[in-house]
Amino acid sequence: MALNIGEIIITKRKEKSWTQEQLANALGVSAPAVSKWETGATYPDITLLSPIARALNTTIDELLSYQNELSGEEVSELAKRAGSVYETEGFEAGWSFCQKMLKEYPNSIPLKFHLGNLFQSFMFLKPGIGQEEIRSYYRCAADIYEEVLSSICTKYSGIKLRLFQ
Repeated sequence: MALNIGEIIITKRKEKSWTQEQLANALGVSAPAVSKWETGATYPDITLLSPIARALNTTIDELLSYQNELSGEEVSELAKRAGSVYETEGFEAGWSFCQKMLKEYPNSIPLKFHLGNLFQSFMFLKPGIGQEEIRSYYRCAADIYEEVLSSICTKYSGIKLRLFQ
């Protein structure tokens, strides 16, 4: 996952109408260091995250673009991107993209639901796929669906009731 901390530092610094020099002085670093952060050439040292956040009236979470939950729009966008990867680059690339997203957002039940559905649609596009490989992929998908069905997310866990009635 690429950090866009530099963009956030630029935005927050400009909101305060500060120059790079002013931010550098507030943090006890050089102006070239601030410039490197803002251009993405380097990242600030971890020990500077709290001082940067305080100086720019923000949080470390915002600096690092951290969010605990994905919005519905973000889930839809990631599902569309996954579908596009499956279609344009093939099953392996799509599967790899989905696995990466599931690792990046392990608590997103909606994302798991949507990515699990995609996998089933594209699995048979994989050239030369054998029975054992199909079983392996289905086991992975079943594990994902089990997490969805056992979740407290009523929108998706309620599906269990409709499926098994």
